[in-house]
Amino acid sequence: MAGQTTIKLYLKKRGNQREKRLSLFHMKNIAAVLIGLIASVFVIALVQQLGNMLFPCDLPRPEKRADWPEFMQHLPFMAKLLVVISYGLAGFTAGTIATFIQGRTNNFTPTFVICGTLQLFTWMSMISIPHPFWMWIGGTITIIPCGYWAFWKFKTKKNEPIL
Repeated sequence: MAGQTTIKLYLKKRGNQREKRLSLFHMKNIAAVLIGLIASVFVIALVQQLGNMLFPCDLPRPEKRADWPEFMQHLPFMAKLLVVISYGLAGFTAGTIATFIQGRTNNFTPTFVICGTLQLFTWMSMISIPHPFWMWIGGTITIIPCGYWAFWKFKTKKNEPIL
């Protein structure tokens, strides 16, 4: 009986250590997702605001939802292009931040979660405010590849020393 109790206590102690290690791993991933999502949304807002300041529209900013399609038609091309560029920069920012927060491991999951969430928000925005077809294509093919590119660029390589 005493031997069985010792084994149970030993397994219980080992189990708690493993649980602590797993929870730290999960906490890093959760922090990577939250901080990466906040930073990437900030990048989108900053670049789009910059685009609106550099290339203003002829029409005043609409207050009613029904006036947005006409506003989008009169928006200059470069302002629209900066919207698509902001999506790519947001994906790259998300990939970079998630890779560094999680410890530069080979875990693509946090970057994929952030980029997937940004992709869904982008599609929701494009559905609610009519966008040209080329913006749909550009917005769809920039976020996740740019996030993966940042992940691939900053993850720890096999022969690279860990700092």
